[in-house]
Amino acid sequence: MHLFADEDLLMATLTHPNHGPFMLKHVAPALEEDIKERLIREIVTSITPDPLPSSQSQDMVTEKPKEASDDPFAFLESPTVMEEDGSNIGELIKKEVDTWGRSKVAEVKPGQFPSMHREKWISLFIKYNTALPSSAAVERMFSTAGDVLRPKRASMTSDRFEKLVFTKGNMQLLDAVLRRERREGECDSEREMMWNRTCRP
Repeated sequence: MHLFADEDLLMATLTHPNHGPFMLKHVAPALEEDIKERLIREIVTSITPDPLPSSQSQDMVTEKPKEASDDPFAFLESPTVMEEDGSNIGELIKKEVDTWGRSKVAEVKPGQFPSMHREKWISLFIKYNTALPSSAAVERMFSTAGDVLRPKRASMTSDRFEKLVFTKGNMQLLDAVLRRERREGECDSEREMMWNRTCRP
């Protein structure tokens, strides 16, 4: 039950098209509004540009405002406009969250996310719903390579080394083929001897 209080897991629930606000309401009703506000805040933060440093913003206040005809893009640098836009974006995203319907399709597709700032929704979905990969497979491969590259085999070519590591890593598949051929009576004894000499420890 402690998992239902984990905010990151609740964000994963809210950003998933198969769950969304519907599931959040049932899983953690007490934290529903807080998680929605966090989602809105993260989307707004990723949309709006970084605020100007305090020294630059003070200079802008003291400077004489330019006429619109002098600089048609002056509104892009105005902190007040950015703040107003940020609050308006927040309200629009809140409406999107509240009206976002739950998808019943198992496969997640871009069209299942709200249309407004869809790429931000998808990036948040990936952020909170992607499992951290394990390094176990890579460590196993390095261990296998260490078994193959012994001092007595130090002079082998890189191509042969790569083939031996690949063969040793897929030994269970080759074992299955040899077992099947043995059952069917098609096993080539010379090939099996070669296999045992080369790849068996």
